[in-house]
Amino acid sequence: MKQKGIFRYYRAPDIDPPVLVPQDDRAFTIMDHLAPDRKALITVHAARWPEHHRLMMLAFSKIAEAVPGQTVDTVLMYLKRETGRFEWVELLDGSTVEAYHSIAFESMSQDTYAAFSKQVIAIIEDQLLPKVGQAVLDEVRDLLLGQEPT
Repeated sequence: MKQKGIFRYYRAPDIDPPVLVPQDDRAFTIMDHLAPDRKALITVHAARWPEHHRLMMLAFSKIAEAVPGQTVDTVLMYLKRETGRFEWVELLDGSTVEAYHSIAFESMSQDTYAAFSKQVIAIIEDQLLPKVGQAVLDEVRDLLLGQEPT
């Protein structure tokens, strides 16, 4: 299981050793899957803007839920293709396939994140609106353009 969640490093005089405290629903889900006294391997990525990742994944899940049979991963692949974040790669047999670039939302500057968010909203308006509906578009717009989810 490879999952991402936002944790806060916490150190206090009365707590030894320091602990990682879950900060979002995904982090709490990760904790729920850990058995008491069982060890886990944790990779730490100190992101500049962890909330970028959280909001983007929440927006993608809203889109996926609105279109039967879709997942967050398929929404992400679609948006990578539509925003040009891929390259054509020639395989050994001479055929070509799309190779999608990795997007680290949590490492994006505020300006880059805002620009990508606007691209996503434009794609929904231009290509996906009949499938997802106006309510989902409005919710995604609120999430990605700075309003916290309720």
